[in-house]
Amino acid sequence: MIKTKDSGIEWIGEIPEDWGLVKSKYIVRTYTGNSIKDEEKSNYEDKEDAIPYIATKDINASDFTINKEDLLFIKKNDLSFVRAEAGDTLMCI
Repeated sequence: MIKTKDSGIEWIGEIPEDWGLVKSKYIVRTYTGNSIKDEEKSNYEDKEDAIPYIATKDINASDFTINKEDLLFIKKNDLSFVRAEAGDTLMCI
C-alpha cells in the first residue's frame, strides 16, 4: 500500500507521501502563442500548403476538443508563428 499525506489543498486531498512541490517554471518550457488580429484573419483562410492555427476560441473547455469548423491556417513556410509539436500541452490563458 502507498503511504499518503495531506496535500494541504482541500480539493486535492491525499497525495503519495514521497511527492513534493516544484514550480512549473523549473520543469517545463513555456511559450506564448501568436494572435491574429480580426482585420488580418482573411489572410489566413487558404488551407493549401498550410497548417491549422488553433485559437483559444477553437478549444472546447468542457471536453477539451478542438472545433475544426472555422480554423485559420498558417503557411508552412511562415516561421513567425509559435508551433505546438506532438506531445505538447496547450494552455488557454
